[in-house]
Amino acid sequence: IKVAAPLVKGMKASDEAFAGCSKLVEVEADGLQYAPFQMDVFKDTFLLNKKRENNEMLIIGHTVVDGRFCSGEVTIPDGIWQIGPGAFLDCAGMRRIHIPSSVKAIDYKAFQGCVLLDEVKLPPELASLSENVFRDCYSLRQLELPAKFGKVLEGAFDETPWLEAQRQEGRPIIIGDTFYDGKSCKGSVCVEGVSSIAGGAFKENHDLTAVTVGESVKSIGASAFERCLNLKSV
Repeated sequence: IKVAAPLVKGMKASDEAFAGCSKLVEVEADGLQYAPFQMDVFKDTFLLNKKRENNEMLIIGHTVVDGRFCSGEVTIPDGIWQIGPGAFLDCAGMRRIHIPSSVKAIDYKAFQGCVLLDEVKLPPELASLSENVFRDCYSLRQLELPAKFGKVLEGAFDETPWLEAQRQEGRPIIIGDTFYDGKSCKGSVCVEGVSSIAGGAFKENHDLTAVTVGESVKSIGASAFERCLNLKSV
């Protein structure tokens, strides 16, 4: 397979696009910057199975496509720009991940279910985080965020000790330009100074009675206020 860089903007290989092509041994991606691959594109191919047998990452162009069989302390090489969808999904053996400063994008579910992952330092040029990136990382307690950060989508840190510790402080959780979590808020809340409210941010918060949304807010994610049964005023 040869993936030509000029096609990247208009092309996307959907989930399992080449799954089961058992004799596939090579993907040429000369000049490819951000790989247009979704989850499990190369599932059950010789190319991917060989990498997994050796506990290696599958890297195409500047993108980590798969690293689910890596273990211990894992280092992503310098020069990588993107960590693809589900790249390390349910990687049960990985305890630590080193992400180089070259990484600009981390796609949805990239590290979801990495149950032993306990510490993450996100790269300084990372602009946003997609859905469920670190969801169900049950050991994640230490998180270092970039000084400047943009949008964080729904579930990025859900079901992690880090998020629970933030909630215990009893204040809204704002990450970069996103109001990420308000489940510990009570009474009347004013959301201002951010551009987005993450999906599920206040979901099932029965202590919330009123919300004022400031002019800076441009988007409200799915289910942001779902089942806030005592919310009376917006």
